[in-house]
Parts: sequence; C-alpha cells; structure tokens
Amino acid sequence: MDAGLQVGGDVLILAPSKTVLRSFFMGTDDIIKIFPLLFLILSGLVLMIMDAFKSRQLMPAVTAIGFLGSMVLAGAALAGNEPRVSFAFSDMVATGGLANIVSIILCFSGLITLFFLQDFLKRQEKPVFEIYPILVFAVVGMLILANANDLILTFIGLETMSICLYIMAALYKMDLRSNEAGLKYFLLGAFASGIFIYGIALVYGAAGTTNFS
Repeated sequence: MDAGLQVGGDVLILAPSKTVLRSFFMGTDDIIKIFPLLFLILSGLVLMIMDAFKSRQLMPAVTAIGFLGSMVLAGAALAGNEPRVSFAFSDMVATGGLANIVSIILCFSGLITLFFLQDFLKRQEKPVFEIYPILVFAVVGMLILANANDLILTFIGLETMSICLYIMAALYKMDLRSNEAGLKYFLLGAFASGIFIYGIALVYGAAGTTNFS
C-alpha cells in the first residue's frame, strides 16, 4: 500500500509507505554490513571521553578491545553471511570478501603498533595519552580506504588516516624534530590532497561518476 493517508470515519490514519519501509530496512542492512568499522569508531569515541575525564589507565585495554572486536566482527562476516563482495550505501562501500580480509589485517597491525607503543611511551618524559584515540582513528581511515568503492569515500578515508598521522608526527610540541616532521608531512599531504581532488574532478568530468563500478 503506497497511499500516504487513509480516511477511516472521522479519523485520518497514516498508512506506512512500502517505499519508505523498504528504504528503512535497506539502510539497516547497510549499517549491519559496516559493523566492524562502526565498532572501531565507537571505541575511538570512548577513548576520547576517557581522556577528557582523565580515566587514562584503561585506555590501552579499550584500544585493544576495539581492534579485537573489529577483527572478530570482520571475521564473523567473512565466515558467515558475507563471503562474497556486496555493496552498501548506494554502491559507495564494498563489504565482504577481500575488504573484510584487509580489515582484519589492518586491525591486527593496529594491535602490533599498540604493543610497541607501550614501550615508546615509557621512554618519554611526558606520555601523551591522546595517541590512543589517534591510533584508532588512523586505522578507521585505513578501513574506510579498504571498503571504499567510490573516489569521494576514498578521499575521506585517506584524509582521516593522514590527519591522524600528521598529529602523531607533531605530537611532542616541545621537540623541534617532532615539529619539523609534522610540518613537512602536513605540507606534503596538503599538496597531494589538492592534486588528488583535481584528479577526481577530471574523472567525474570525463565519466560522469566517481564510483569504481
């Protein structure tokens, strides 16, 4: 029933549109497909809240849980109902298959980085706990890149990852080497991003779409 309103006696009854319901459930299905990415984003937000409220002792554990949870969700999707490549959000996101495998590898790389990060922070005079959410969101950017099926989403993932890495490079503001590394990396990334956006504009002008498929 596609009618918007029906009259029953003196009462107007709102009849749900099949198109609206279909769009809702399609959107829900799309969200389920990116659960590994959403779980990692949620972990990063929790880490930011913990840092704001000075609850920093558990930040390494929450970071590890975020990576492990995302790996488990990606592995479950790969072994269960997502063995093949499928698309979501108007074909902008590719999930399943190789995308899930790459997501597992990236999260495992984040865990290895977290392991070595503990020793690095112990050797610093002033540990910077903001590095935990920055690390998580850097991997989030990598996951977006792994699941991107559109040039615009590729750019968003690339910039999410790059901005986090800029901050990591310039994390110690009193260290001249850290400042120099952050500034040089930022300038290089800014020029590269501009060239990349120009290339996207050329592709869209020639093909009329930014979608890979």
